[in-house]
Amino acid sequence: MPYKDKEKERKGVTERVRRYRDKQKGVTNEGVTEQGVTKVVIPGGANLYWYKGGKREELSEVPEGYKVLSDGQVWKPMFKQKSVKEADVFSDPIMKHIIPGKNRDKMERIVKSLNEFRVLNHVFYGIGMNSILMTLVEGLLDCTESTRKGLKA
Repeated sequence: MPYKDKEKERKGVTERVRRYRDKQKGVTNEGVTEQGVTKVVIPGGANLYWYKGGKREELSEVPEGYKVLSDGQVWKPMFKQKSVKEADVFSDPIMKHIIPGKNRDKMERIVKSLNEFRVLNHVFYGIGMNSILMTLVEGLLDCTESTRKGLKA
């Protein structure tokens, strides 16, 4: 319902914005605080706990690598980024088409054909999140062309 008085409406909007900012972690009138960026934010009045073996255990501090939910529950994210040394680069399906051999020759012919039909920008290699544009495949083939020639010599 709109306000009849413009001054009351302006004050209402200002109050709503202030309440919204108070709910956000680390956001103030000055901008993002250091607490919101680097430190673990513990909700006010919440007790830290986690579940071990189906039983709730109280904690005094947040262990390294763990995060805190809004109710105070502590959990550890399961996703871990692999370093380049840990990653198995050759498990990527496109790699078998870039390494010299019959698969690479087939992929080069496919890229050439798609290029002739001018649809290289519209076709993907792979399914879902692991798919890449065929223009990128063409770039990978071009980049590794000198290596391929060097291996044949």
